[in-house]
Amino acid sequence: MRLPRFMLVGGFCALLNNLSVVGFSLVGIHYVWATLLAFGPILIIGYRLHCSITFDAPASWASLARYAAAMLANYPLWFASLYLLGDFGNLPTAISAPVATIFITLWNFLCTRWALSRAVTPFHETRSANRG
Repeated sequence: MRLPRFMLVGGFCALLNNLSVVGFSLVGIHYVWATLLAFGPILIIGYRLHCSITFDAPASWASLARYAAAMLANYPLWFASLYLLGDFGNLPTAISAPVATIFITLWNFLCTRWALSRAVTPFHETRSANRG
């Protein structure tokens, strides 16, 4: 049951990412900079959606750090795909970005499952413990 939910949430995040990267490229921003600009907001959106919908996991600083590390690990694959398809293959970003997304979908699922399925202290328990 997790894979269909992952595909729904991941597809939504991939759509947001592709719209952002393609949109930035249409106004003259290189795909590397466009990807970096889109990273933060989409990271937070994806993390919260995967916690609540895909894996029904509590949000925590530890799982957020693992999720961010896993998503950062995607970028060498993402940039290599964009380079091969766009710079080397002469495809426009509007085509190369979605194709690169398809290439890294399985990797994303495995990394996200790893990041969110470990036992951790939820955000709200961490804040309560810090208050004394």
